Amino acid sequence: PYCQNLGSLTFSWDDGGEKRLLDYRLIPIDETVAENPEIAGLVEQWKDMVGETYLARYGLAYDEVLTHSDYDLNTPASAVQENNGLGTLVSDAFLWADRTLNAAYADSPHTVSVTADGVLRANLPAGDLTVAMAFDVLSMGVGEDGTSGFPLVAVYLTGKELKAAMEVDASVTPIMPAAQLYMSGAKYAFNTKRMFFNRVYDAALTDESGTGNAYEIDDNALYRVVTGMYSAQMLGTVKSKSMGLLSLKPKQADGAPVTDFADCILYDENGNELKEWYALAAYLEQFGEDGLPDRYADPANGCKQVSDSFAPGQLLAGWNGITWVVLGIVLLILALILLLIRSLRRRSGGKSRPR
Repeated sequence: PYCQNLGSLTFSWDDGGEKRLLDYRLIPIDETVAENPEIAGLVEQWKDMVGETYLARYGLAYDEVLTHSDYDLNTPASAVQENNGLGTLVSDAFLWADRTLNAAYADSPHTVSVTADGVLRANLPAGDLTVAMAFDVLSMGVGEDGTSGFPLVAVYLTGKELKAAMEVDASVTPIMPAAQLYMSGAKYAFNTKRMFFNRVYDAALTDESGTGNAYEIDDNALYRVVTGMYSAQMLGTVKSKSMGLLSLKPKQADGAPVTDFADCILYDENGNELKEWYALAAYLEQFGEDGLPDRYADPANGCKQVSDSFAPGQLLAGWNGITWVVLGIVLLILALILLLIRSLRRRSGGKSRPR
């Protein structure tokens, strides 16, 4: 017999030609593995190719350092309803990019930007933050231009629909973690012990200049919403996910329904689709040598306040039709039970007792 070693496998063939596994070992592919010069050379060639054919239009290079961070920003924990620094960073980047990079910026009384758990694909570790890292975070999809990355789009929702989007975050996330949302330009509070699809008990718009001022949401007004193409397309599925209890219909600025999201894509001054990843990269770049602000390290700075308290002020505030209907059904059932008990008692009391 003779043996052959294939890195992590050792096997043999006997005189009859049968192969037999003798031993195996799993080798992690990490920084401890020695670099293969040939493969490393190919990787550098591919980086240059990506830079020349794709990143050049944005004036960026693959390993270009944008800024640095003193802390880790990790993707959201699955099915845990809470603020997330990376989600807040991305939604802030979308809002900033709409005002700063969008060649056809449409000034609006108020703009809200939204991103979702499901599109955040990679962490941003402490240290230097590069173009490649920004791309990895938002690497999903292909735009209408046929190149990698979903573009940003701008649609309009009524105030009532904007609150419904917040309700999606509060009520749908437990059964569909990828639906958890992170917003800039708005804040809301919900209690997980409230009725499904009526968990949000407080919601407001926030001052985009960062002063902390809050403004009431007008249910009938139209508000500009900036998000990624994929997230915008998912808005139309809210009705089915909520069993028809919630509905969001993205609109144009004049209130007409959106029939093709390609009409809502944002572009930069060079006519390039304003990609999600590029919005994040450009936002990071403007922090420069100062580095990422500390506010993203503190979850309390996010858009949502999540509670599981039995505080009456949270449980009883702002009931919508769903809660009232459910309450009415419960009260009706209780009334029927009481009537049934009373009827049984009367029948039992009317019978003659045996002597």
